[in-house]
Amino acid sequence: MIRLFFFIFLINTLALQAKHIKLNLQNAIKQRLVKVSANSLGGYQGLCMNMRIQNIGKDSLLVLVEAGRCLNSIDDKQQDILIVKEELICLKQNQSKSFLVKGYCCQSSHRAPQLNAVYAPNQLADSSLVLVARFLNKNCFSKDIEQYAIWAISDKKPIANIPNKNDTSNLNLRQLLAKLKGEKLPWYTILNATYVSQTGDINTIPTNLVAILKYNNEQHAYATLTIFDANSHQVCLIKSEWLKQGNNIEYAINLPIKNLAKGKYNLVLQTREKEVLKESFEI
Repeated sequence: MIRLFFFIFLINTLALQAKHIKLNLQNAIKQRLVKVSANSLGGYQGLCMNMRIQNIGKDSLLVLVEAGRCLNSIDDKQQDILIVKEELICLKQNQSKSFLVKGYCCQSSHRAPQLNAVYAPNQLADSSLVLVARFLNKNCFSKDIEQYAIWAISDKKPIANIPNKNDTSNLNLRQLLAKLKGEKLPWYTILNATYVSQTGDINTIPTNLVAILKYNNEQHAYATLTIFDANSHQVCLIKSEWLKQGNNIEYAINLPIKNLAKGKYNLVLQTREKEVLKESFEI
């Protein structure tokens, strides 16, 4: 009996969906089948936007709100928001629905949206941002990781802001960003502190560089870890210590970089006899 009820329910559901015109929001707007508006909930990450769609066509609609759509702030001083989670909205004739939208800032140099700030539905973002949004739509990350992934494309922020964990999803995200930017995968992670001022300005300050490197050492030796700038000038001496003997020895690094200026640097681990390892990084 339960199977029969389930079968009837499934048939009715499919029949109901079949009566709807199915299309994405872009096509619904082009065909003038809907009216769309959006307003800010006062944030720039996660479920930060409210969207309203009204069906003004003659038929019922099944509208897909696409991951990768860029909501445009009417106030040019406030950030645009990139939608990263698709929504499927079912609308009867003349029906309106309001729903929350998951999105992130894609203009870090602008101010965070104010409560009830008005947004236009605009259109899909450029192809690189659309690919990132679709990847985020299919995977689950923290807000910070999702935001840094978008800023890596929209604002040319470092890929290293994405943690380099032993995690397939994180690695796949970093690889996607590296491919889109035409860059090598960074060997390190940059930890940041992000502050939003009362005026809505966003400041992201790099605080630490974290990584695990490996080295080969034929014998016990006393070594120093030093940072040099792009002109080979010593910036700071991090630490001195005895190195273990062996091959593929892990060397954990957690460097405070808050006081370093933006630019390129070299991290060098060396004994009096030789250079044990050397890696480049950029802030």
